[in-house]
Amino acid sequence: MMSEKQPGPPRSIHPREGWHNIFTVQTSGEAQFNQGHMYEVSYQDRSILRLVYNIKDHELTGRSAVSVRCMLCGMKSRALGSFEDYPLIGTMDVNTIRPTLKMSTERILNHLGTQHGEDLGGVDDLDFFNSVMDSCGL
Repeated sequence: MMSEKQPGPPRSIHPREGWHNIFTVQTSGEAQFNQGHMYEVSYQDRSILRLVYNIKDHELTGRSAVSVRCMLCGMKSRALGSFEDYPLIGTMDVNTIRPTLKMSTERILNHLGTQHGEDLGGVDDLDFFNSVMDSCGL
């Protein structure tokens, strides 16, 4: 399922012909503290990631990134117990270029694989990047 297209920067890396998103996406509304829109993604009917994208970041700074939080880790106390959220395991720059793509995906994929035994069917960096961007409607 592809998310509704968000206004913002066009991504710099696009999927190849015949590509499909490996995730099922559910829009979850606004993130806490006006951090942007939340998207919960599932892989094989298992909720694994919460993605947060804020168009205001692009409007204010010209940069856009998707924050990736691990739902498999469970909620953790943040800010001296003032709220709970899933742990941040990485960010992905919407405008990343091919030579730097691995830097933004490697930490996230490594966390899922080593901490939770989830290899997402052996997805490569490019398909993972495009699945995340597509899930956020970018």
